[in-house]
Amino acid sequence: MEDRNFDDLANRFVRRIYGGSKGIIRQAVLERDLRDFQLFQKPPSHMLDAGGGQGWLAQQLAPLGTHATVVDISSNMLALGQEQWDARKQVGHIEWRVQSIQQTSGLYPLVCCHAVLEWVQDPQMVLTHLCSLVDRHGFLSLMVFNEVALIWKHVLYGRIHKAMSR
Repeated sequence: MEDRNFDDLANRFVRRIYGGSKGIIRQAVLERDLRDFQLFQKPPSHMLDAGGGQGWLAQQLAPLGTHATVVDISSNMLALGQEQWDARKQVGHIEWRVQSIQQTSGLYPLVCCHAVLEWVQDPQMVLTHLCSLVDRHGFLSLMVFNEVALIWKHVLYGRIHKAMSR
C-alpha cells in the first residue's frame, strides 16, 4: 500500500464531507476540543497541518496571527484550500506545500494530523516523525478513525440500530 493521495476525490470532499453535516460536526467537535488548549485565545506562533488537505485548522488560526504551513501529497486538495483562503481575503499567512509528511522538517509548537494516519503505508513511522516535529513545549493534535467514530457515523446517518449493536 502506498500513502493515499486524494487528488481524485478532492471536489467530492468539498461537497460531501466538509460541506455536509459530517464535516460540520467534525469541525465543531475539533474546535471545541482545541479550545481546551486555549488555541484560539493564545494561538501558536506557527503550526504544521500535516496531511492537511484544505487546511481547515490553518485557516482558523492564520487570521489570529499563526504562521500556518499545510503539507499534503494532494495538490488538488491544497489548491481547493488555497482558493477558499484567498476568497476569504483574511489577513494572515498560510504556506501550502505539496509534499509528504515524511519529507517535512522543522519544529512547531502545534502539529496537527487529522484523519491521515489511516491512509499512510507506515502509520507508526509517520507518527514517530510527527512527534519529532513537535517543539519542546508544543503539542500534537491527532485524529484517527476508530470504533467510536463508526458509532457516530451510524448515528449521523440515522442507523441507530447499528449504533446500538456496537
